[in-house]
Amino acid sequence: MHTKKKVRFIINPMSGANRSEDKPKIIKENIDHNKFDCEFQLSKYQGHATELSSEAARLGYDVVVACGGDGTVNEVAKGIAHTETALGIIPGGSGNGFAMYIGMGRNTKKAVLMH
Repeated sequence: MHTKKKVRFIINPMSGANRSEDKPKIIKENIDHNKFDCEFQLSKYQGHATELSSEAARLGYDVVVACGGDGTVNEVAKGIAHTETALGIIPGGSGNGFAMYIGMGRNTKKAVLMH
């Protein structure tokens, strides 16, 4: 029996053009709940995503998923750097340079299914 991976999704509600998109709903509808135990946190100020991701790493989360643009990805990556916690990305910024560079695109549902 496989243990579910513990995942924290950190959502920047101010990021990007699709602010009205209900990311938690889309994620919950498309993620494999047999494999992943998920929780959602909203970043509330600059640097908060770093705090939330660092906390998740300390608590033993397997994955922290940055839901936002390049700034959110950067903050989350800082928080889990040099830990065993993996980085996931659900692009949600206006440009999403990093997600576009790695071929992920901007589609939330597609990004969830990639994880």
